Amino acid sequence: MVSGEPDRLRTRLDREHRARLEAESIAERVTAQLYAANREIERANAVLEAANQSLRDFVAIASHDLR
Repeated sequence: MVSGEPDRLRTRLDREHRARLEAESIAERVTAQLYAANREIERANAVLEAANQSLRDFVAIASHDLR
């Protein structure tokens, strides 16, 4: 084994370990943001579905009254 090689390998492993931990942290943060965005979209979709149903009900009543 070349002199200093274990230290270089240890340094490289430490650097790769820190990079992996940082990548995992970023992935967790982005995943949490995506879940939050999906929940917001689901709430907005529920509001839109309710508004759409109200519009369908109104059109049905208006159509019936026009006959």
